[in-house]
Amino acid sequence: MSLDYNFENVPRDVTFPKLSDPDEIAYYRKYARTCGRTVIDNGDDDFRIFSPKTEQLIWLTMSIGISRITAANWKKFYTRAFAWQRVREHDILVTAQDVYDHIGLRTNAGSLTDARFRTQLMKAADGMAQRQVDRVNTTKES
Repeated sequence: MSLDYNFENVPRDVTFPKLSDPDEIAYYRKYARTCGRTVIDNGDDDFRIFSPKTEQLIWLTMSIGISRITAANWKKFYTRAFAWQRVREHDILVTAQDVYDHIGLRTNAGSLTDARFRTQLMKAADGMAQRQVDRVNTTKES
């Protein structure tokens, strides 16, 4: 099943922030398709790129089991995202402000109860810890 999303209720400046650096604009004009980024090119005064934070939040909806960011649940969304991203050692970390700014984002991801999410989180933490243990060199030189 594909992950479908809708961000029409999220401000455009959040999902497609403007770029102003001429070198960055030139780079994305040349490489947008090959680097997998969606751009809106209305000239140098209105050049926008799809936000990596928006993309990260979209994918997080599947991992944390919350498919919509609303005014009522954004704190819970962030709490779960905070824990999940640290256990999974994500490169791009979303902030509480990022989540709040994306109120209105929704996907077709499934939902998880608090208990089920905690179970998944602990399994992920155990897996990450086991990988660290497996990397330990247990052969001692005499």
